[in-house]
Amino acid sequence: MKKSELKQMIREELQKLDERKLAGKELIDAIRNVYDQKQAQKINGSMVDLFTASAIIKVYDSISEKNKANLASMTLPKIVNITWKLINKVS
Repeated sequence: MKKSELKQMIREELQKLDERKLAGKELIDAIRNVYDQKQAQKINGSMVDLFTASAIIKVYDSISEKNKANLASMTLPKIVNITWKLINKVS
């Protein structure tokens, strides 16, 4: 196998990993990881910063189990929108 073919194969595999979409509890765990590590990360193709992650985790931890399941089933942009609406409503 040529070196260029190997590089191309590695690029394709890394791209597949990047395209993997997190959902449900995995998505919340990834957001919690950003919060715990205090380091922005790319999740489902979007950069999630510490400020946004901390807001999502604060809302997630304060809602009921039923609503946690509902929130976890949403896409990342939808979770962010709902989080900011709830935070602005309380402020």
